[in-house]
Amino acid sequence: MGERELLIFLLAGLCVPASNDIRRLFFVNFELTWSEAQSYCRENHTDLVTVQSQNETEHLLNMTRYSVNDAVWIGLYCDSVISNWASLLYCASINSQGEWEDQFCYQKKAFMCYTETSNITERYTLIEELKTWTEAQQYCREHHTDLVSIKSASENEDLVKKAQGKPFWIGLFNNLWKWSHQGDNYTFHNWRYDQPDDYQDKEKCVVMLKDGKWADIDCKSHRSFICFDDPQDTTTVQSDSQSSPTTWPSWLPGTSPAGTGTPVPEELHLISDSMVWPEAWQYCRDHYTDLVSLTSLAAQNRVSELVRNSTASRFWIGLHRTVVYDKWYWVAGKDKRAPLNYTNWAPGEPNNPYYEHCGEMVLGEDGGAEWNDLCCYEKLPFICFKDKNLS
Repeated sequence: MGERELLIFLLAGLCVPASNDIRRLFFVNFELTWSEAQSYCRENHTDLVTVQSQNETEHLLNMTRYSVNDAVWIGLYCDSVISNWASLLYCASINSQGEWEDQFCYQKKAFMCYTETSNITERYTLIEELKTWTEAQQYCREHHTDLVSIKSASENEDLVKKAQGKPFWIGLFNNLWKWSHQGDNYTFHNWRYDQPDDYQDKEKCVVMLKDGKWADIDCKSHRSFICFDDPQDTTTVQSDSQSSPTTWPSWLPGTSPAGTGTPVPEELHLISDSMVWPEAWQYCRDHYTDLVSLTSLAAQNRVSELVRNSTASRFWIGLHRTVVYDKWYWVAGKDKRAPLNYTNWAPGEPNNPYYEHCGEMVLGEDGGAEWNDLCCYEKLPFICFKDKNLS
């Protein structure tokens, strides 16, 4: 079984201020059990990935969408030996008599949000729209502070009166689920509506599905997986920074030398549909040769002329930078790359080495065009080329 490792250079929150720690995420596209995947990640990187937010979930989906059939391992597992709660009943609600009950988290109920405020009358809000526990938690965190935490019998009584006999979710959660990377204790959850269900008491490990939702499955199942490098793990970082460029991932061309340079673009194709850079790259690779390379002033002028009558003014081009190698290069067809012998950066650009790794061409009012570095997950139209040497 061959290994194909996809190296992605992302922030924990991509396209956010550069003060965030850089985390390197590695998609390993061969299948192991959860324990084997954990061992692999710990031996070669830091650990199986910890998913910290919905924003990061989107980045992981963009990373794996072209290679995963159904699901990938993440670093979440069930530490069931620490609890005597009833199996499957992970979330707590209050019934009409004010008693606490453990429930299936995917049941839908009203819920009570808490707001951090000195105004007592505005501190608690009953939301009567029925949601799962996870949906209720997300709603409270977006619109208030969180699901309510109850600290006294009198507070419990006040909340029951406010609910007027309606059962409702509270913030108590039996967290049997632990992240493989010790010390990670993020409260983000993204379970599918009917999960976790611990089918036949055999499902203790977690996969991320193709829609980003989580499901528990048998740890002995074989899946591809995602590792990460801790930015504070200098041993791992140094090891990767010394790797040869021949180990670059296949979706960021560079797994073989550029040879004599980028192919001459005989055909140019403006694609008006807006996509993120990886999608645009994949589209050009599937239908033509690659995203366009502007390796000379002549090529720059030719592409500028192509898009002059477009209603858009910004377009993805085949310009990409890696963090580890800190180099900009042109994608140039299958497993090839080309250096930047010609550049046309706008003044002050590129200016965001931490989270803007893809290049766009921006048309000016005077008809000229300059380059800018941009977050790879912005959606733009783009230009493909077809190599004249390809049939």
